Amino acid sequence: MAAGKILPTFFLALFLSFLAVLVTFAIRAQTLCRRSILVQDIEQSLSDAKGGLSGLWPTSTKRSDFLALLSDTHLQQARRLPRFTKHGCLLVKLPRELKSALIDDYRKRRWQTPASPEPEAALVEFSSEDQAPLLTWVAGSAPERKLRGWLRVALARWSGLSELEHTATYGVRTYRKGSKLTPHTDRFMTHVVSAIVHIERTGLGAEGDWPLHVLPHDAPFVFEARLGGEQGPDCLFYESCTVPHGRLTALQDEEYSNIFFHYMPPGWGKQARDRMGEETSQ
Repeated sequence: MAAGKILPTFFLALFLSFLAVLVTFAIRAQTLCRRSILVQDIEQSLSDAKGGLSGLWPTSTKRSDFLALLSDTHLQQARRLPRFTKHGCLLVKLPRELKSALIDDYRKRRWQTPASPEPEAALVEFSSEDQAPLLTWVAGSAPERKLRGWLRVALARWSGLSELEHTATYGVRTYRKGSKLTPHTDRFMTHVVSAIVHIERTGLGAEGDWPLHVLPHDAPFVFEARLGGEQGPDCLFYESCTVPHGRLTALQDEEYSNIFFHYMPPGWGKQARDRMGEETSQ
């Protein structure tokens, strides 16, 4: 009688073990499939970008004149800190589904809870309070996490770094009509390789451009990066602590919204402090 009870129990345990192995295998296969799709998406975006300064528009502003607009610390960052790519910036087109999900989430949050003026709008130039930039926080949402993960891998491949750590997601920041952005480099302790993702623009000038002015590594002139449009690039990869950037012209649209993703290589802190010496207050 006891043996009769043990046998079915044995086969049940064997079946459950076999089922567990199948589930584990299916999960691993699904993970590998997702990684394969992720890599394919990244390779496609980087391939479409064509490399170099493709899509960037040269201006007549000289390198020396643009550098003269930087604070001393920002200027020293551009000169002292390591570089990882030839030019330091690249325009890309994001996978539509990743960006669309983030835009939908942003719009829902924006209209459910009105955006608040940015408390410390560092480097944003505006003449009155009704021109102060607005903030709508989307960090931590499912669409933000997915895009953040995609960008982490894509930026590592572009920069040639084996690994990147996410340090910050900022925004969505909505600039308002009349705004400018003082030329600068980003926080050198945490903002090393970054991405600016254009979300949307509204207003009478919505078909025009509000270019981001960037100074690629060793370029003799400033270039314009233009983001937005159905077919054009909607994201800028850039080495944010060494590539000076700003917006020298006033925004003509009513609003212009971006979100910023920042990353750094593991162990970056010591290397940055060694290169910058005592200038580690950022």
